[in-house]
Amino acid sequence: FYEDNEKVVKKVCKITRSSISYILKLIPPILEEIVKQAIFIFTTRHYDCILYLISTIIDKLDSEKDLIDGLFIACKAFFISSFDALRVETTLNMAIVEELLNLSEMCLSSNMAGIFLRDPIILPLIDIAIESCRVEDKTANKSALKFLTTLLSCDGGDAQLKAIVLEAMTKYGEKIIKTLIRSTV
Repeated sequence: FYEDNEKVVKKVCKITRSSISYILKLIPPILEEIVKQAIFIFTTRHYDCILYLISTIIDKLDSEKDLIDGLFIACKAFFISSFDALRVETTLNMAIVEELLNLSEMCLSSNMAGIFLRDPIILPLIDIAIESCRVEDKTANKSALKFLTTLLSCDGGDAQLKAIVLEAMTKYGEKIIKTLIRSTV
């Protein structure tokens, strides 16, 4: 099976990413099958390229308002599977962390930001972003900072979202600042 070969999965993801616009214009129902297969592969193998593929799908479909709820459900499945993968590993898999934070930032930058911020899944993602700032990995650090910056600017004029962001920053603000200061020294 191709799922066992990471190189093959990376190539399939790359081809799918580059052709996703065309696929979705021609055959929209294929999206559900792509996402189901991606969830299955990621849940069993944790290839970071799958998270990148999902980020691309979100980017391409952000304007499709009727798909936002389904896309968030798919993202949540990837978040939970990523948490499981990160719990099992003895060292922090920075490739997964980087793509997880990129996917999270994409969710915050998309039309699903409101759903995403209202869901408790955001809290462990903030913890992961803070932890990844402590590790010497420039790409993961960059992804964490981009995620945290997008989070801070994510109210979009909506009072309820502003309150959610303020609550998160009240809870995590000091920890974020201290971690960032320590990581730059």
